[in-house]
Amino acid sequence: MSRTRRCVAGLSFAIGAWAGVFACGSDDIIYAPGRDSGADAGRDATLPPDDAGDAGTDAGDAQTSQDAGDAGQPTAWLLFSFGSSASTGALVAYNLGSRAVDGTPLTYSGFGTTYIDRSPSGAVLWNLEQQIDVVRKLDPSAPWQGGPSWNVRLDDRPDGGDDYADPVAVVSGPAGKAYVPRFNRNAIAVIDPGAQGDASAPIKTIDLSRFVEGIDTDRRVDMAGAVYLPERKRLYVLLGNIDLNKLDPQFQLLCTAAKPRLVAIDVETDTVVSPEGDAGADAGDAGTGAFTVEGFNPVFNGLVYDAPRDRFLVLSGGCNEPSSDAGPGPVRRRQIDAIDPNTGRSETVLDLATKAYPASRAQTDATHWALGFGSEAFLWDVTTRTLGPAIANAPLSFVFDGRQSLVGTTRATLPDGGSESLVISTPINGGDPTPLGPIPFTAPRQYISGLDSWSR
Repeated sequence: MSRTRRCVAGLSFAIGAWAGVFACGSDDIIYAPGRDSGADAGRDATLPPDDAGDAGTDAGDAQTSQDAGDAGQPTAWLLFSFGSSASTGALVAYNLGSRAVDGTPLTYSGFGTTYIDRSPSGAVLWNLEQQIDVVRKLDPSAPWQGGPSWNVRLDDRPDGGDDYADPVAVVSGPAGKAYVPRFNRNAIAVIDPGAQGDASAPIKTIDLSRFVEGIDTDRRVDMAGAVYLPERKRLYVLLGNIDLNKLDPQFQLLCTAAKPRLVAIDVETDTVVSPEGDAGADAGDAGTGAFTVEGFNPVFNGLVYDAPRDRFLVLSGGCNEPSSDAGPGPVRRRQIDAIDPNTGRSETVLDLATKAYPASRAQTDATHWALGFGSEAFLWDVTTRTLGPAIANAPLSFVFDGRQSLVGTTRATLPDGGSESLVISTPINGGDPTPLGPIPFTAPRQYISGLDSWSR
């Protein structure tokens, strides 16, 4: 897969507002199925796609399962997205009760991931077929079954830009509208989520090109996610403002003076407005239609509205300072920022510069997140400015199961020194992990491009 420009320094995708694995369109967290003889499982959670080999389970031949959970309990799935830049991607629904694949995997060209839109009217599950710019509704009772779809590629490719627009989310707005931020473009696509066709066209776009930074040589705003607040009648869109032409020889993203911005859109008129209304001078960017964020390289869908405290939280993966040495310079601006939507005031509430790239985030209750940094994971009380206790034996990438555990993927060391890629469940309050089975790879040379959880 050729996504280096997007995946440098752990650029991120995200998988939903409450729980998700962050990867580049979800594809910079890559695990090989089956045995990886001689690999050091504790050293590096990523493997190149070609290491996927032939050892994985063919989900197309996997047993179709029924929910094996307790009577009356909802069916819970771990949703694996498998990608391939040259052939077929697939969505595989792994039943956590029966520990088997349900249904026939949903296939599509290239790579993609899932996205859960948690709108006030109810959660909607989407499949983002990112390489071909299709967003597709999924059946909530059978998430491997696709429904109506929309093509959001449009004809606004910038000179020298990627041919695919790369949708990162589908966010419900008022009746008849949903908003699709696209990482590789400078305009949001607006679709009618009630349409029932296949590859329907957007009904309009919202141009954000005015927010391209003057020093940004790739001339893109790098949309990284969005949140709709119906009580404010505003859609808030996070712009990364990174420069993908600024890489060191090892493809680490270099810091620039640009800052991410949080843009507000009036959903009644679909126009950019001053996000804080008439809040006054404290907003800093009052009148420009954007708040600034102090971090750098926000992870995909790392924008979260913290309703109990009426603030936005933005998780940023950071960047490396330029260095004259062979290796990258020190990490900067890897952090979580809080933004007051009433004033635009931004402050860093958690400094993560000493940690590895934040590859996973899962909200476990109203005041706690689980944060994963490769081989480490911690609980964070969002009302504090320090990480809480470590989560022993956490998966290398994970989602929250809605009860008491993190569920995801890891690599277990075998007696002969090799390793095996597994699905495991680990209690968030500590304890031994429960192995749930091998990762259900669908075909050789595919890689994990997304991980999510869904229950019905």
